[in-house]
Amino acid sequence: MGATAITKAAVVIEEEIAGLRKEVNECRNNTGMFGDDVDPAEKKAALGAIKDRLGMCSCRLEEIAEMLASLQKKGQEVDALCRDVAVLLEKSLKPISPGEDQDFSVSSISPLA
Repeated sequence: MGATAITKAAVVIEEEIAGLRKEVNECRNNTGMFGDDVDPAEKKAALGAIKDRLGMCSCRLEEIAEMLASLQKKGQEVDALCRDVAVLLEKSLKPISPGEDQDFSVSSISPLA
């Protein structure tokens, strides 16, 4: 996946979060629009619908947060692997001195090798 595709994916996620923010703000605004002159049954039904919308937003945000946390963990794992490979490369490129172990192998520094 190239940088352009990653950027597009990030934009899609940002747009989703922005849409959820807008939805939550609408819920807040709609919650405050009921005065004392509104029929109690109508008010209860409307507030129940707002509560349902808010619940759906909350669930969607939780899904996004879990997905991003999973991606962060996977990225950290790849970062650790990159550091391991960098160490391997550094040791592999380093000339062997007379006092160093001549039997160097990849498995001696990385269990992943």
